[in-house]
Amino acid sequence: MAIITISRQLGSLGSKIAKNLQEELGYNYLDKESLEQELVNKYGLPEEKVKRYDEKKPAFWEMFSSDKDRYLYFLKTTMYKFARKGHCVIMGRGGQVLFQDIPGTFHIRIIAPLKLRLDRIKERYNCKDQLAEQIVRQSDQDRAGFHKFFFHINMDDAQLYDLTINTQNLTVESAVKVIKNAVNSTEIMEQNPDK
Repeated sequence: MAIITISRQLGSLGSKIAKNLQEELGYNYLDKESLEQELVNKYGLPEEKVKRYDEKKPAFWEMFSSDKDRYLYFLKTTMYKFARKGHCVIMGRGGQVLFQDIPGTFHIRIIAPLKLRLDRIKERYNCKDQLAEQIVRQSDQDRAGFHKFFFHINMDDAQLYDLTINTQNLTVESAVKVIKNAVNSTEIMEQNPDK
């Protein structure tokens, strides 16, 4: 398997699953931090502009800004260069769209029921119900806006993914095992361009 993209809801354990999967498979890993570092250091994009667009719905006036186009160009360039190395896990950033229909890719969506996501956020940030709900709803809104603005898609569209995992009844380890089994399936391996 060459490229695994992972899209997740905040509080679904998606980040932990992606990192554990990457470690078990020994694949390269691209996430928000490493991508931002590349965009700032290699391409000279101002850090505040990178943070303004990263998985957030830009403000109305941003639709008319050339900064948006520049950000998207360098985002795609960085992700394509990274994926060209092969055997990688790409966390978020519209990977399910950018690598759509490319042989040897596997697109995963990690979800969980809202109540469980809220409980996990309350525990992680040691906060009350109201703040946890605000954090989760803002994250959902920002990620949906980012995908709609840059890629013109509904990120919850099941057709964008090869596998959706609900972590309500799965541990991180179990989810990683399910993904590894799917990735190593005969059907997936046959489309691997590295084979």
